[in-house]
Amino acid sequence: LPFLANGLGIFLMVQQFKTLNKSLIEASKIDGCSHIFIYLKIVLPLSKGILSTWGIYSFLNIWNMYLWPLMISTRPESRTIQIGLKMIKSEEGTNFGVLMAAVVIVIIPSLVVLFLGQSQLQKGMTSGGVKE
Repeated sequence: LPFLANGLGIFLMVQQFKTLNKSLIEASKIDGCSHIFIYLKIVLPLSKGILSTWGIYSFLNIWNMYLWPLMISTRPESRTIQIGLKMIKSEEGTNFGVLMAAVVIVIIPSLVVLFLGQSQLQKGMTSGGVKE
């Protein structure tokens, strides 16, 4: 939860909001829409690519964290996968077969999220770089 607001996400959202067409917002104000309605019904659907990019990036970043979860977790059952891999390495020693099997199992969710969201990720990362 503390890592959902990061610099890249804020930068992406600011750049997306700068590229929104002001006439859409002005027209909705003239029609009598509230600020919340404008945000929920106009701005968020137009920002779907950036939000999915931010979500995919945040998931991959949080999934691979090691030090922060190690510092804040107190119970072994609440530790993350990366800490579990380190524990497998320290328990198994030089048995790399067990370690590589665990790594393959751990990498599957990251690959699934990356492959399913790859087009949105590319679209969201490049949308702020085009100047009209």
